[in-house]
Parts: sequence; structure tokens; C-alpha cells
Amino acid sequence: MANERGKMLLLEGRYAEASAEFERAYQLDPSLVKVSVNLATSLFQEGKFGPALAIARRAFEMQNATLQQKRVLAKVAGASTEECAKQKLECSILDDAEVTRSDARGQALLDKQQLDDAELVFLTTYAFSGKPRPLLRVARFEYLRKEYRTALEHAESARARLKASPKLFQEADVLVKTIEKECAEQKIRCR
Repeated sequence: MANERGKMLLLEGRYAEASAEFERAYQLDPSLVKVSVNLATSLFQEGKFGPALAIARRAFEMQNATLQQKRVLAKVAGASTEECAKQKLECSILDDAEVTRSDARGQALLDKQQLDDAELVFLTTYAFSGKPRPLLRVARFEYLRKEYRTALEHAESARARLKASPKLFQEADVLVKTIEKECAEQKIRCR
């Protein structure tokens, strides 16, 4: 009931009230991933990036979280981490060394053709670091799954943030152009 009220308030843009309802639902049953997704989203909309990130992290690690829920949580967590960085707040959970190790672990999983596991590593790394390199990897997975709109959004975001790294910038630029070409050929609106 509180979760449903919270969703209505969220849609109306009444974020503080929505967060209060989701918090009630969360207190009743913190094992419901959908409530955590809603609470993290609402807290992000409220500008409470640290708490949004903490809730997203807990939900992301829940055994019953689906891949789709993890994708949404990663988006909220990544956006929260990016906003923290823009506002010079400390919210990031992973440092650069951890990002590098995770990237290597994800690549090793890719090499073994363990695609779902690799995607989760890259999602987690992006979500809790806010770094563009793992976001670019996530965009590639979305492209391979033919989720063109989201892939394009993430590839463009990564490209914009990778200008200082020519090799990764070029990789992101190629992916953006590939997605745009695919969308045009299939007559799909990707923007």
C-alpha cells in the first residue's frame, strides 16, 4: 500500500512525500527489491545522493534482485555518484584501483563467454564508481542486447566524459556511430 502511494507521489514529482512512503514500505519489508528501487529513485530525485547510493547498493547485492532491477539500480547509483562528483561531495564507493581490478575481472569473464556475469561486474563498477569506462562497457552490452536507446544514451554519456582519454573516446565514438547506423538501418527511433 505504501509502495503504491509512493509510486503515485513519485509520478507527481512530490519526491519527499514519495520517499517517506517508500521508507515506510521498506521498513515493513526490506527484502522487497522493488521497494528499494523505488526508494533509491525517489531519494535521487530529492537530491539525497548518498542515501540513494546506499539503498541502491544494498538492493543491488540482494540475492533476489533480477538483472533488470540491477540495471535500474545501476542507473540510479551511477547518476547519484556522478552528481556527487559534480557537487564535490564524497559518495563514490569504489576507488580507481578497484575500478581497474573490476574492469580486468569483467574482461576475463568476457573472454570466457560468461556474458551475464561480465555485465554484472561492469554494472556494479559503473554504479558504485560513476566512472565512464565501465559505463562504456555497459553500453556495449546494451547494444549487443539490441537495447539501442539506452545503449546510445550511455555511450554518448561515456564519450562526453572520456575526452581526456583518446583511445576510450574513440571507442565510445565508434559505438555511438554504430548504434546510430543500426537504428537508421532498422528504422528505429533511438533518440
